Amino acid sequence: MHYPKLSWLVPPNKLDSASRISSFRGPVLQSHGARDRTIPISCGAKLFQAANQPKRFVTIENADHNNWLTEDYLHELDHFIERCHKAQPAQRDSP
Repeated sequence: MHYPKLSWLVPPNKLDSASRISSFRGPVLQSHGARDRTIPISCGAKLFQAANQPKRFVTIENADHNNWLTEDYLHELDHFIERCHKAQPAQRDSP
């Protein structure tokens, strides 16, 4: 995105996150900094659209690419893990 003339250095299949995430079958929590200057939020939204359900997208206000670990994110992560845990079928003891 930032250096398109150098894109030939990376094999195309290495950066095809959308096709990779579309084959993942499991819960997805995706976050994106609202002020990310490295990866535009539109790219994050495109990746999120390719993901299967259940999924949740969280925008971290005032976060850039490397300072996303905020109290708001940790709160969302806690809720996401709790929902995933509740969605799991009850484990049965082995005979």
